[in-house]
Amino acid sequence: YQRRVHGGEPTDVGLRWLRRTPITHFSAPPVRPIHLHRHHTSTGRLGGTMVTRIQNTGNATVKITYMELVPFGLQPYFHSLRLRDELGAERTLHEAGSVRLRPAQGPTAASTLEARFEVRGSSTVSLSWSFDKRFLKLTWYPPDAHRGVYLPSPIVTVHGDRYIRHYTTPALVPVPTPDFSMPFNVITLTATVLAILFGSTTNVLVRDRGVDTPEHDT
Repeated sequence: YQRRVHGGEPTDVGLRWLRRTPITHFSAPPVRPIHLHRHHTSTGRLGGTMVTRIQNTGNATVKITYMELVPFGLQPYFHSLRLRDELGAERTLHEAGSVRLRPAQGPTAASTLEARFEVRGSSTVSLSWSFDKRFLKLTWYPPDAHRGVYLPSPIVTVHGDRYIRHYTTPALVPVPTPDFSMPFNVITLTATVLAILFGSTTNVLVRDRGVDTPEHDT
């Protein structure tokens, strides 16, 4: 870079590396053979089934650890856990691998499901479990109770040379909610009855009753 300063000789400004550093080209990330899709079959506000579809597009059999948290708003039935392949064969998780369960201990502790099983190459399996929707106490509902209960994304870990984690999309499940306007209706009705009763009682006790006699002109 050259520039003349005050009409004098051009000033030569340069930047030189003392040591050449080779440029490292980052390779493209490996193609992940696992694809996930989750949905729930829920009709009405009573119960339904949660289904997670796991597709292995590779040729090798992979070992998978599936972990999911179920919020207290849903009552999962862990005995209904099933693993179904694309041919329709159905197995329990105890037959397909190992499973560890922990039921919810209250509204602040979610149920935990952790299962380990294998998925053959170029195949698809579906993991499903049934649930019911709880009727919660009035104070346990969030401010936007009619929106539903969010299920966090389950974590699918693929075991191999290194652990690769996959996440599905979260699910939104509508839950039964009470009529939140009833407390206000009860307060309004009670206040109206008390006002009528108090007003009528005060009117009877305080008002001075008598007979007015008209005055005649003489």
